[in-house]
Amino acid sequence: RITERLRTDIPGFLKRYFDFPNAEFPEPTGTVPHVDNLLEEMFEGGKIVAEFATDHAKSITACKFFPILSLAENPDESHILMGANERESIRRLQVVQRELEDNLELLKDFPWLRKPERPKGRAGGLAWGRKELTVSGRSVNRPDPSLYAGTIGSGDMRQRRGKLIMDDVEGTRNSKTALTREELVGYLAHRLRLDTFDLDLHVGDVRVLVHRCAARHHPSAVLLRVPDDQVVHVRAGE
Repeated sequence: RITERLRTDIPGFLKRYFDFPNAEFPEPTGTVPHVDNLLEEMFEGGKIVAEFATDHAKSITACKFFPILSLAENPDESHILMGANERESIRRLQVVQRELEDNLELLKDFPWLRKPERPKGRAGGLAWGRKELTVSGRSVNRPDPSLYAGTIGSGDMRQRRGKLIMDDVEGTRNSKTALTREELVGYLAHRLRLDTFDLDLHVGDVRVLVHRCAARHHPSAVLLRVPDDQVVHVRAGE
């Protein structure tokens, strides 16, 4: 019953398991509309650009709330979290990992979010890796992990399948020169499958680019290169 209500009661899920909103994100109504809106769009799937102002909970929404919501509803889903570099990607994965290890209320209602157990006859549980984790409810024939920390330009990304979530990928290195910026634009165009890239999207695929609003208004910002007619924009705090 709880699983059936996930999409229809996202605010209730966030409040029950994460106490969100709280003192850090106070909301008189008890909900944060732009957060709920982005999560609803991500559940729908497609290519989404989320532009939230600073302190509007963009990273926690896309990189923490959504993967957990998605796996709570369907443990066979796969997700790729991508930051500006490997360290940032791993840091986002670790935020989710801590919730899946320490959030007892969440694990009580969604036991398939736990670590997989070792085969019978062996002691202890399986350890999650530094760059990936797989929940216990995942089907054994699924090749990709539940959550993977990806890196821009990494060779193994070619073999990865999952809901791709890119958070502040336009980092300091990628914005220093025209060459590095063009490399990033080309990579994003390929991963988001925009313009001339004639590749099929899997049904329900989510490709999300989350970014601070301030970055969009830089004259050379990558977001200015994303065709508005090919993505869904979700904005907050402009």
